[in-house]
Amino acid sequence: MSGETGIRVLYVLDSLAIGGAEQLFALMATHLPADRFYVVVCTLFSRGERPEPLADELRAKGIRVEQIAMRRWRDIDAIRRFWTLIEEERINLVHAHTVPADFWGCLLTRLKFSIPVLYT
Repeated sequence: MSGETGIRVLYVLDSLAIGGAEQLFALMATHLPADRFYVVVCTLFSRGERPEPLADELRAKGIRVEQIAMRRWRDIDAIRRFWTLIEEERINLVHAHTVPADFWGCLLTRLKFSIPVLYT
């Protein structure tokens, strides 16, 4: 997406290990019109311990992928990394996929920001 226009979407998932939901998400994220959407992806529980080919595929297409690496529900450092990502990228919509990423993505967003959140 060029300039400051368009919807800046943060997709939140548990991980980008290959599975049905993850593949559907990757297909959707890479086919949104680039002139209307800017896409950022974060995984809450990935720690780089196993390969995530979908993350590599998204990065190769110019999509920022961040691993938040949340280790427990009171992981203050991970929560700060999530909030910082939203602020840095000026996100104006959070779309969470899969349990528990939908719970944590929506909750953490609503605790600090007044932006729309949805989950599927």
